[in-house]
Amino acid sequence: EPAYQGDGAEGFSSWGKNSFNVRATGGARLVTGYTARGKEIGVVLESLSSAWSVLSDHDTKRILSTLSEQETIDVLEKLASKVPISTWTYEGHTTRHMGPMAQDLHAAFQLGESEERISSIDADGVAMAAAQGLRFLQNRAEETLAALSSRVARNASRLRRDRQELARNNARIDEEAALIALLEARLGLAPVGAVAAHS
Repeated sequence: EPAYQGDGAEGFSSWGKNSFNVRATGGARLVTGYTARGKEIGVVLESLSSAWSVLSDHDTKRILSTLSEQETIDVLEKLASKVPISTWTYEGHTTRHMGPMAQDLHAAFQLGESEERISSIDADGVAMAAAQGLRFLQNRAEETLAALSSRVARNASRLRRDRQELARNNARIDEEAALIALLEARLGLAPVGAVAAHS
């Protein structure tokens, strides 16, 4: 089947009253401000894309603070304990959604401009930090497991050596007991147990 060559103009129309419809096959952008050096702040919908992209260029950011390993773990724990996830509908609607409450997320992390809305850039950042924290916890668990496994292996090896030494000692005792019995028999001595029983 040949690829579609048009721009969609022939089939593009308004969805209905009070609707905002945009046909921009070359992409679209919404600019809400500028950085100190004139970089556009806003969102971009690239051509052939179905998701908005937000400005996240390293050179446009200030007051950077890279999270430590422990801080990412703290994000994970805080996300799990202080940000409940619910399913819900908006008032007057029936479509179901899933996610946190903006107030809970803001109280836990103090991110974004509003306590009533969640910015996707902050939600993505929290999720990525939590994922890193989970990985760090997994690494720690694997290191602890490896250390315990090594300790168990050393103890098992020591136990095998102790058992082998015990077996050698028991064999030596049996040999000495047999020699004593042989000497007693040659000397005509009664076994110690028999003397004790006779007396």
